[in-house]
This record gives sequence, structure tokens and C-alpha cells, in this order.
Amino acid sequence: MTMLQTPMPRNERTASAPIPRPRSQWINTDVADFWLAHLHPRWRIGCMLARVCERRAASEDAVTLALRMPQRWPKARAGQHIDISVDIDGVRHTRAYSLSAPPSDPRHIEITIANVAGGKVSRHLFEHLQPGDVLQISAPYGGLCLPDNVHAPLLLLAAGSGITPLRSLLLDALARDWRGAITLGYWAQSRQSLCFAEQWAALQAQHSVLCVHTFLTRDPVEPAPRISAEVLTQVAPELAERTVLACGPSGFIDLTRKLSAQARAFHAEGFSPLASTCSDSPTVRVELRRQGVTLDLPTNQPLLAALESQGLQPAHGCRQGICNTCACHRISGASRDLQRDSLSAEPATSIRLCVHAAADGLVLDL
Repeated sequence: MTMLQTPMPRNERTASAPIPRPRSQWINTDVADFWLAHLHPRWRIGCMLARVCERRAASEDAVTLALRMPQRWPKARAGQHIDISVDIDGVRHTRAYSLSAPPSDPRHIEITIANVAGGKVSRHLFEHLQPGDVLQISAPYGGLCLPDNVHAPLLLLAAGSGITPLRSLLLDALARDWRGAITLGYWAQSRQSLCFAEQWAALQAQHSVLCVHTFLTRDPVEPAPRISAEVLTQVAPELAERTVLACGPSGFIDLTRKLSAQARAFHAEGFSPLASTCSDSPTVRVELRRQGVTLDLPTNQPLLAALESQGLQPAHGCRQGICNTCACHRISGASRDLQRDSLSAEPATSIRLCVHAAADGLVLDL
């Protein structure tokens, strides 16, 4: 049983109970972490580190890493993500990766990393990371999860590396003895890029509720169709009864959302970073209230990229609108949600810099 304790009002604190001073006032954590790293690779004060325990192939161009988490790491659940930070050529890079399996225990998780063409971080991790290596990690985050009702029929739709959080949710459902039908539709470019290929047939043989459909869109012999209304009708003719969980590039998610309009429920996460190129589009005046700075920023570019192009460095993580690291308050004015192409001008509202663009008279609490 959890006991709830009412905080003591400030004016009732006794003289013998001093208010703790923040740790950063006592020591410089960046300096301490620098020297601690020379003593032990996992000793840090200001960040959390995980050790790679195992590395195994998930496909020809993807690898699954088993990680041992630090003792103070919060418990994760299937469908969530973590941020991984690595130094490449002296520059710190941070990317978001999904858990590809339910946590086996609070101290061990798995992530699967695809070697994305042109992906600097994914290629570095795919080619160089080995058991024993140490990674800086974030706390788990993300709201993609299974419904509470184990009798609910599910339709899981994945494209590319979007399979990783859905595999985690799928394995979690099967471990919970899910009673409703579970259908997985998984789109990959080729058989070489199909992750966990040998596992799908085995899982179907073990669990009568599960049906897996794989679509190889660039198969040289018989390329499969991309997601469409006709394909969904074949895969899940009873769509109105299904809870749809989808993950993949933003374009895939946008189309899936439209095609699933008649579903019982729809939950999705897109992982493609928004384009950050700036052409001759109009600019608007943006005020950064706390910094006392006013800038003219483009309306077709995420605020995060626009601010970085001006030499500023706002806090950020995934750059995909998931982790909320870049969230800040819009004091006044308007911004556009680039994921949904919707305009919003409600004051004192939290927005994510990586997926919102300036629209009109924008004032940010930055």
C-alpha cells in the first residue's frame, strides 16, 4: 500500500530542517564528470550511462543491442523510447531509439538500430558499438501503449524501423496472454532489410491470435503494394473493431491515419525529422522573451532549426516531436504544427520547437 504524505507548508518548517541546496551549487558537475570518466567509464554525476551487454543481428542492416541500465534509471515499458548521446569526431549527437522488446527486468532493455543511409549516428552505432561499450542515455519516454482491455482486437502497422516499438508492444501483448486478434502489417523495402524475419513465423505458430503480413515494396521479383485502403481491407476487414497502433515515417503515419478513420481507436508515432530547408518563404518576427532577442524567422522551417541557423542552441533531443526536450511556452502569437498542418494561437501554451514553425507575432518563453 502506498502512503500519501502531505507536504509540510513552508512556514511550518523547523529550524533543524534546512532546505537542501541544489547539487549544482556545491560542485561543477561537468568538471566532475570529466574526471570521473577517467576513473571508471560508468561513473558520472550529471548523466546516466548504460553498458552494452550483447550485440546481435536483427537483419542485414540492423543490429539489436542489449543494454544494462544504471540503478537509478526509471522503469521503462514496452513502446517507449530513450535518447542516446554519442560523441563523433568531437561533436555530441543525440538520437531517439525505441525499445524493441519489453524490458526483461528494470535494469535490462533492448534497442534495435538500423544502418540508415546517410545517418551519421545510426551508422556509427551500427559499425562501432560492441559489448562493453558505454552510452549516455535519457530516461524512458513516449505514450504509445496497448489498450487496457486484453480482449481488444489490435491492428499494428509498421514501416521500416517503425517495427521496433510495435514489436515491443506485440511481445508484451503475447506475454500478457492477449485474447483479442492481433494483426501485424509490416512494410520493408527488401528481404535484407526485414527485421526479425525468422521470428514472425515462429510467433504465429505459437500464438493462434497472431497473424503477420510482410510487404517488401522493392522486392526484385514481386514488389508488394504500399499501404492502401485495399490492402487494409485484405489485412483487417473488420477495421471498425480494431485499435490501430502505427509507427513509421511521417508520410506513412499521415496516410495510415486517413485510412484508419473508421477504426475503433488510432494511436501513432512518426519518426521522420521534418525538413529544415529554408527557401524564399516569408519570415515573421519572433521574440525570445527571456533572452531579450528579436529575430526574423522563416515560416516553412521548424523553430528549432531556424533558431540554430541563427547561432542559438535550444535544448533538444529527438527532433521528431516525441521527447518534449525542446518544449517551451508560446507566450503569445501564432505557430503552425508542421506534423498536422494546423495553426494555433492560444496563449501560454506549450509547443515543441522541432515540429512547430513561426506563424505570426510569436513570443516564446526562451
